[in-house]
Amino acid sequence: MTDLDAPRLKQELERLPRGRQVAFALLLCERMVPALEKFAREAGFDGCRYREGLDSVWRYLDKGGSSSNYAQLAERCLDHAPDTEEFDHPLTSAALNAALSIAATISFLADDDVDHVVEAAGLARDTAALYAQATEATPPRSLSLEEVMRHPLMQQELRQQKQDLEFVDTLPRDDSQRLISLLKDRAAKTPAILPSENGY
Repeated sequence: MTDLDAPRLKQELERLPRGRQVAFALLLCERMVPALEKFAREAGFDGCRYREGLDSVWRYLDKGGSSSNYAQLAERCLDHAPDTEEFDHPLTSAALNAALSIAATISFLADDDVDHVVEAAGLARDTAALYAQATEATPPRSLSLEEVMRHPLMQQELRQQKQDLEFVDTLPRDDSQRLISLLKDRAAKTPAILPSENGY
């Protein structure tokens, strides 16, 4: 079983340069954002700020930016995240996790605290765990932690995070255009966390 707990992930991230930490977070967010976009379309939620937020992180890799602007942008993303008590849609929690992950990634640009990236990775794992519970558990019984961790979608996400860490470590150090091109290609080819069937 693949395992990448928060302390180990933080240790792995801390040995990477800042740009690669950002790259890892971007790959996470890009896998999560399809659920947010589908939720926004179907639930009438304005999710534009989250795509704009992610685009600002992509631009950071190319041109940099002001940390104060990122702090304000992260706060706006947090303030407008989907409310699970307001929406009754199967993707509400996944959309919230995606919104919070984008906010966490932007917060990392504001203050360099790698815990934000660890948080985003945890939210991605939570999204896989919620899917496992929703599709495999028969109420009133819920899956145990061990059953959730063994679920194929959770194992896939844990493997993906491990592979993404290895991938970002190989990105070029002195060519931002090449780095962005490789990163966007990987993001485009990597499946979203949630499958598209069964309302997801």
